[in-house]
Amino acid sequence: MKNIIIKGYKIGIILMLIIGCTVKDNEQTVSVEILSDLPNVIKIDFYDRGFQSNTRMQQINGQGLLFTGSFSGRVVGLSDILASDSIRLSFDNQSVEIHLLEGVSPTNTSLFNKNSYQDVDGILRYTISESNINNSINCMDDCN
Repeated sequence: MKNIIIKGYKIGIILMLIIGCTVKDNEQTVSVEILSDLPNVIKIDFYDRGFQSNTRMQQINGQGLLFTGSFSGRVVGLSDILASDSIRLSFDNQSVEIHLLEGVSPTNTSLFNKNSYQDVDGILRYTISESNINNSINCMDDCN
């Protein structure tokens, strides 16, 4: 009886090691950077199911890195990394551009569309540019 328990224990450990290694081998880590190429004051707000995440609100004055994040899993989507279903970019408190996961909008420059990113040394990089301002809606100094 004792030998059966020991054999079962050894088989269990071997199975756990095999399964554990296989799962990690199938995981991927995806990293994202959102940069500004503009001289403007840009604010980025992340929302999930209509609620703003104040801890994830960022602002930059001019060119530079606005957001960085990564996520690991078997299947990684941009919404996992960005941890939101909508994102609001405001430009100089004058205009806003809203990015939606549902319907992937705006279609050509969406933060939720992988095709909007460039792969730079294994990091997906999105650069906010003049086209984002052109897609934005005037909010007349009330973009909060």
